Amino acid sequence: MVVEALAEQYESIKTANGFDEAIIGISRDFMEPRVVYSVSKVIEILERDMEPLDAREYFEFNMAGAYVGEDTPIWCHDELVIEIRESQVTQAEKVPVQSAQ
Repeated sequence: MVVEALAEQYESIKTANGFDEAIIGISRDFMEPRVVYSVSKVIEILERDMEPLDAREYFEFNMAGAYVGEDTPIWCHDELVIEIRESQVTQAEKVPVQSAQ
């Protein structure tokens, strides 16, 4: 559904089939609009059908390494940001809450 809506708004936008869930935005810089995908979500989707190492390898060689023109999708390597955020949540849970007296 997301891909169809994007195609209506942007005529020449290129998408990766089967990875709608991984779309996190659109880049509209000086080039053609490009779809931005979450790499962590793409890997998660691939892992539904293959082992984690195979999923990562498949992504790197068949998706990230593919150039299909100026409107090639952007792969946002968000793993580190997710890890940092999860770490901050964990740290916040460890901080004792002081009650007002």
